[in-house]
Amino acid sequence: MLGFISLASSSAYGNAYLVDGGPGARLLIDCGLGLRRLETALVTLGVDPWRLDAIFLTHAHADHVRGVTLRYPFPQRYGIPVYASVLLWERLGDRVGPIDSCLRQALPAGGDIVVGCARVRALPKPHDCVDPVALGVELPWGRWLFLTDLGHVPAELVREGAACEYIVLEANHDPGLEVASGRPHSLVRRVLGSHGHLSNEQAGLALSQMAGRRTRAIFLAHLSLECNRPALAYQVCRDHLTRAGYGGVLEVLPPGETPFHWRPQKIDR
Repeated sequence: MLGFISLASSSAYGNAYLVDGGPGARLLIDCGLGLRRLETALVTLGVDPWRLDAIFLTHAHADHVRGVTLRYPFPQRYGIPVYASVLLWERLGDRVGPIDSCLRQALPAGGDIVVGCARVRALPKPHDCVDPVALGVELPWGRWLFLTDLGHVPAELVREGAACEYIVLEANHDPGLEVASGRPHSLVRRVLGSHGHLSNEQAGLALSQMAGRRTRAIFLAHLSLECNRPALAYQVCRDHLTRAGYGGVLEVLPPGETPFHWRPQKIDR
């Protein structure tokens, strides 16, 4: 079942993405759901949790790590190694549930981790937490960039996206909706800041610089339920991409509890 599944993609419902490189390379990117929700979502989609090969954590915010902070953590239940930076493990501290030390693995900055046929690299990103990373995942059928939870897109991450066939990029909010949301001023200021979250316009501009002949599909992720609309995020990003000459696949990942499943077409590399 080669492909990509978004199990959840929002602050409200958590974040977890499955990229399937085949046996030995079934990877869960973030684990921000509770145990039962995660189990139910996987089984409903025909994915056996026992066949997951690794979990990679991008940062310590609760909507990305909930599954490892439970009394009975998801990776402990199924014996799945969890990769996170040394600083991230330190930051999580006693929030982590009882997970065997052999399952707690270090994710080196700038170094590669090989899981089956997958090669994973952590890339620094600007977000308001300890040691946040984007993840580049190289598979035999294409390279992926998982890039959510960041306040702006540095040039090095633009270059990384341009080298990938598949891009998962945050389009978190519309600034006008954010300002008018009635949220606390401190939260609005955080979201709009350079280490907060990407607006639709910021996402569209970054994608216009990343997308090219190599690009096969783009997925907009981590939409705010209160301060964005899927149709709005799609249109803003599509307009930027059209002006840049990209007319390929653009999908918006559901911000609620509805999973999203996508299978790649065969590509020549």
